[in-house]
Amino acid sequence: MALLRELLHEVSIIQKKGNIDIQIKSIQYDSRKVSPGDLFVAIKGGELDGHDYIDAAIRQGASAVVGELSTSDEKFPYMPYIQVGNSRAAMAHMASAFYGHPSRSMMMIGITGTNGKTSTVYLIDSILQASGLKTGILGTVVYRVAGEAHIANLTTPESSVLYQLLHSMLQHKTEAVVMEISSHALEQYRVEGLAFRLALFTNLSQDHLDYHRSMDQYATAKQRLFRQVDPVVGENIINGDDPMSPVMAQQNRRPVFTFSAAPGKADVFPGHVEFSFKGISANLHTPMGRLTVRSPLLGRHNLYNIMAAVSAGICLDVPAAMIEKGIKNLAEVPGRLEPVDEGQPFSVLVDYAHTPDAMEKVIHAVRELVTGSLIVVFGCGGDRDRIKRPLMGSVAEREADRAILTSDNPRTEDPMQIIDDTLEGVKNKDSMEVFVDRTEAIHRALDVAAESDCVLILGKGHETYQVIGTQKISYDDREIARNFLRDKFKNKDSTSGSENEPIDAAGYPAN
Repeated sequence: MALLRELLHEVSIIQKKGNIDIQIKSIQYDSRKVSPGDLFVAIKGGELDGHDYIDAAIRQGASAVVGELSTSDEKFPYMPYIQVGNSRAAMAHMASAFYGHPSRSMMMIGITGTNGKTSTVYLIDSILQASGLKTGILGTVVYRVAGEAHIANLTTPESSVLYQLLHSMLQHKTEAVVMEISSHALEQYRVEGLAFRLALFTNLSQDHLDYHRSMDQYATAKQRLFRQVDPVVGENIINGDDPMSPVMAQQNRRPVFTFSAAPGKADVFPGHVEFSFKGISANLHTPMGRLTVRSPLLGRHNLYNIMAAVSAGICLDVPAAMIEKGIKNLAEVPGRLEPVDEGQPFSVLVDYAHTPDAMEKVIHAVRELVTGSLIVVFGCGGDRDRIKRPLMGSVAEREADRAILTSDNPRTEDPMQIIDDTLEGVKNKDSMEVFVDRTEAIHRALDVAAESDCVLILGKGHETYQVIGTQKISYDDREIARNFLRDKFKNKDSTSGSENEPIDAAGYPAN
């Protein structure tokens, strides 16, 4: 319970009417979840406008309403109503106050970028745990509170949910929170009111243009994170190799710490690096001296994620030995080049890559480890950025030895139309196999794979569902592959994968 007047201290109010000295039981933005005594905040979504559901919220028992409509609107003949310029920003500030500003008592670490956010969160979290801190995670895969994982519905939850989670973390004596910050969350003020001890930028490549409309707007959304870094003690970390790094650096009110794959170009950069199916071994040059890191994670792109996490550890004054231990302790990141091993004589990897840039980086990373053919299964999501579809088709045709195109969360679109859009980027369409059914596509790839080949299943990664129409259907690429392999190789005694010689990546070029 909290007094409505107290929730409004940091809210920019245009007008208000009615008694604001009333107790509020909770803050809701979904009218269906309103109970008597709740505050209903009307926010505008992509398809629905909460202002159209104010009457429904009042019928459910809402005690007060916050929205962007004028106070003279006939919807409010008697109840407390606060008109604001931005309902989402207001909800964030009110939620923070309602839960006692929990973020102010914990170390907040935010990671933004197109790719690598999840892996970087897990790596930083492992480093902080190795140093003895009690941590929480908010990200694409899970929200982890007091060691208990909850399925994540959004990469960054709505502010009322976010502050409730942070409150719960604080109650369980969490000391540091590592969270992914999506561009949607920044654009929609979901993290408004948070002061970050550390903000980190991984990279920027094409994605979400169905929402942001242009790469400039996409970049502008990402920049917002760096304006929320604590101006006194906060620090900023930027991938110095990304073309957008100068733009991100412009937003910083604090000095910038950089990492790069180019020798001598940044605060953290690699010396000798080796890649194999056993993972990554690297010597990193840092302001605290040379660090030797060993990680079970696979691929060149994960070297960037490791350097980002090491940079975070340095900025947070974690001892070198604890940074090295944290990197080593993280065995895998769910759905990020996650192996499926049922004794088959070839390797199978499942990854979340669903943008042209992520596809290319993951394929390049795996290519260096495979002596046989690289078979790639991929698709493009429905009701999302259509511009990237032909680009992804082009990447698959160019980079894979054998590409199999299929469905990936078609949502309300016709799966064949999505496939046709993707094939527009393919020069030799006869070279690409097409299976609308994703299970058939995965089975096909596993059936044709030979010894020392690698089957790379892209797009869904950790997801345990497929969205067809408006229905979420239980589906997991890892289980589909595992069940097929168990059946095919149950009577065979083979070893999976291939043990390639390590690759020396000294002088590793910038992406």
